[in-house]
Amino acid sequence: MSRYLCLSMLAFVFVLVTSVSSADIRYRETADGLKVQTSAYDAMLSNSTSLKWFRHGDTELLTAQHSLNQACYAYSSGLWKGGKPKKGAKGTFRATADDIAVAFKFYDDGFSVYANNRSRNEVRVFAIVPKSVEHAFDSAGNHLLVPARVSGKNFSFIHGDVKLTVSGSTSIWGPWHGHTVIEHTIPAQQTGFMRFSISDVTDTEKALLNREPGKRLPIDIYSPANLQVFQRHNGKAQVLVSGIATVDCDSFECRFTGKGIPDILRNWNELQISEHGVFVTHIEIPQGGWYEIELESARGRR
Repeated sequence: MSRYLCLSMLAFVFVLVTSVSSADIRYRETADGLKVQTSAYDAMLSNSTSLKWFRHGDTELLTAQHSLNQACYAYSSGLWKGGKPKKGAKGTFRATADDIAVAFKFYDDGFSVYANNRSRNEVRVFAIVPKSVEHAFDSAGNHLLVPARVSGKNFSFIHGDVKLTVSGSTSIWGPWHGHTVIEHTIPAQQTGFMRFSISDVTDTEKALLNREPGKRLPIDIYSPANLQVFQRHNGKAQVLVSGIATVDCDSFECRFTGKGIPDILRNWNELQISEHGVFVTHIEIPQGGWYEIELESARGRR
């Protein structure tokens, strides 16, 4: 399960590119960075070498409409600052710093983002799906309501009659500022990539969208895990209760049940929630068990 992350902007400087790498891909340098256009999309690779936008006509497929103002970027133990990227073969633009190399490669129908992680830390690549997108499919064709937390390598996000398919992800999660976040985690000393491609929504998918409601759990619980054992001290244990809302809410409550649980913990107790829907707290319970914990989310006390 993915942890809630504070996303940071990837920054390095883009080189001048004026050539066309294929018959359908056009590059044009602007004051804001490199504009990439095909018959399927247009994108902006900013002067900080993060993807500024990725859209089909007037439809945003990946968005920068949030506090970080970026649509696709990388993170590793803080802000990863790449050096000056170099133009490689077949539409690849690459930079290296701190034992990490990141590259974007453009195709007629989309792009890939690569990372070669030779550092001792994990590298994460993020892409932000607009909050207007509410429907997606996983690799098995299951209809999902998003934002939601789901582990998996392949997802398709529905934007009207167009879908954006990502392959190579680790998971999707959210809401983050109302958006769904696509994440790819690359362990130390490994490489990885995500591929994004645009296509039309099929008739089968349209039928599923009309027939199936999809599923979305209101809370994603990080801790405690099912059947988790906590170390006691002086007959008591500090139980970490943490998670994130996957739907819009403004409050969380929890309660414990089980033999030996005091009445104060059997009642609903409100948890502090951050502006991004995250809750983290420690609750002291007596030794014993097994205990059950229930959590409830609400908005406007509903």
